[in-house]
Amino acid sequence: MGRASSEHGPSNDRLLHSGESETSCSETSSLCGETFVDSRKSPEPLLEAVLARSSSRSTLDALKLVGQMFFELDEKRGSSERSLGDFEQRIFQDREKVWQAGSHIHIPRAAGSMFVITDLEGHKPLIEEIFRKHDLLSRMMRRDPNDHVHLCLLGDTIDRDGCRASDVLELLYELKLEHGLWDNIHILSGNHELNERIQKSSKDGGFYLEVLATRESYRDLGDRRDPLGRGLVRWNNEQFGQELKYPPLRAALWRAFNEAFKASPLTVTTENGLYLSHAGITNKGLFATINTPVFSESPSRAEIFRCLADAWRDPEVVKDLTWSDFSTHQPGISTNFRGMNSHGELVAGPGIAFGIESTRAFLGLVDKKLLIRGHQPCAPHGATKIGSVTWAVGDAVVTTNTGQGREYLEIGLKDDVSGAGDVVVHRVELP
Repeated sequence: MGRASSEHGPSNDRLLHSGESETSCSETSSLCGETFVDSRKSPEPLLEAVLARSSSRSTLDALKLVGQMFFELDEKRGSSERSLGDFEQRIFQDREKVWQAGSHIHIPRAAGSMFVITDLEGHKPLIEEIFRKHDLLSRMMRRDPNDHVHLCLLGDTIDRDGCRASDVLELLYELKLEHGLWDNIHILSGNHELNERIQKSSKDGGFYLEVLATRESYRDLGDRRDPLGRGLVRWNNEQFGQELKYPPLRAALWRAFNEAFKASPLTVTTENGLYLSHAGITNKGLFATINTPVFSESPSRAEIFRCLADAWRDPEVVKDLTWSDFSTHQPGISTNFRGMNSHGELVAGPGIAFGIESTRAFLGLVDKKLLIRGHQPCAPHGATKIGSVTWAVGDAVVTTNTGQGREYLEIGLKDDVSGAGDVVVHRVELP
């Protein structure tokens, strides 16, 4: 549960744009002070209530919620001055509860399942259907020791499908903050969350415009979204100018979302053998040379986990975990080419390209068997299909994409995972 204030100061005061106050804002909250449904007695109505709030929350309400989420994440991450010594001492000892150290989350062995969604790209109906299909909210709130339930979103939750990504995040933030599900719902950042240029340049308008535009009228734009056939962002800029033309409170909300993204976790492991991130692994100080699948030294598990937990201090590790691509052409680490310049020459992008041998070596170091990732929407060459658009490579890597493929994964948390065969692929069927 969030705090009204902390050592950082009151969240609302920090996030309001200078010169704009709650009393002067025309978007005063109709939900502030609302009594929430008793989740212990009626989780089904609670889900519908939270879904409704995520679609109707005023900008001020959303700003308060996102600001609270940022402060909670910032505290979980810890200050840059805080030592990771205590993390090293407890890392392999506390196996009975979910714990977070820096940008890394660990989930213990338990009777139950973890559902994995990746690259949702703002598609709210998909996550609504997943919650309803598996009765996720009720199961999480029952706290049944024989049915632990975790939901893990592996990044790129925003963009592409446009104007519902903020609704998705507000739904998840409220469940984590207000209804005791902090240790059940894990929201990782991907390259879309961490790259503001992507947020502003999406062909559908992107997360930037979604948040800054009038929330209600944006959803009603319909065919007027692209009246000149030149894209919503360009049309909006021509009509309304730059960010300063928007009400300052909405600009503050967009900035608050990005502060939360930059404090969110980047990796998850489970006691029974899973390693999860948006894009893959990191080779920071681990591999001898490019295209070499072996390690320069043999770092300890604690050293690897310390690298993952401390990722926010190293931009190159962040790029590895959010931008890298799996390659079937090289067994080890190679340059991550992500496009061509005007001369037809390959251009290196952020992150790394990593092959099956380096993946297995990395998984061996962290004592895991299977990498679950998103980021690449298509199956790489040489992959084996385990679902219509979910793919296993060398039985050590599974790539999935919920937003484009409408697929998500379910993996048990009790028995040791041996490979892709232990992954259950579900598909969302919408009317």
